[in-house]
Amino acid sequence: MGGPRQPPPGADPQLWQLFCTTDTDANGYLTEQELAYALRNTDHTPFDVATVHAIFRMFATGTCLDFPSFTSLMRYLDQWRQIYHTFSTQGGMTGRELQRALNAFGYNVQDGVIQKLTRRFASPQTGIMNFDGFIQSCLIVKPLSDAFSKLDTNRTGWVNMNYETFLDLVASNLP
Repeated sequence: MGGPRQPPPGADPQLWQLFCTTDTDANGYLTEQELAYALRNTDHTPFDVATVHAIFRMFATGTCLDFPSFTSLMRYLDQWRQIYHTFSTQGGMTGRELQRALNAFGYNVQDGVIQKLTRRFASPQTGIMNFDGFIQSCLIVKPLSDAFSKLDTNRTGWVNMNYETFLDLVASNLP
């Protein structure tokens, strides 16, 4: 074995270094726990475990993440980070800023839901949401809104569904 591993052709050197540093057993794959070491908020705090889990499930094959998947994941997060910085103004995101961001994506989320998301994902002391809380909020709103839209064939903002359909919609679309 000896010596450092070489990056694949065309690999981003910084991502390769982060991947190798995070791949603590040097098997060429990251577990969910290893990925958690690589993911940091703007203030350098670690991502919430639930956020890591949701993101890992989106990109992993089975129980591991290879370098190409890790690269895709990190590029995905970079895109979300740009959006987060576009709408956040205080080193974090307020409920109003979250609402503006979601509205810009086409999701008309009302104050009550924004308050619930902020209560769940923001600091209780400051009411400010870190980057991973923003991601978690988006991972709730987007798939549920998209699933709802499929049922809202008249585009009125109303659907008629039974309890089983509601549970299926939620269970099928949460991170």
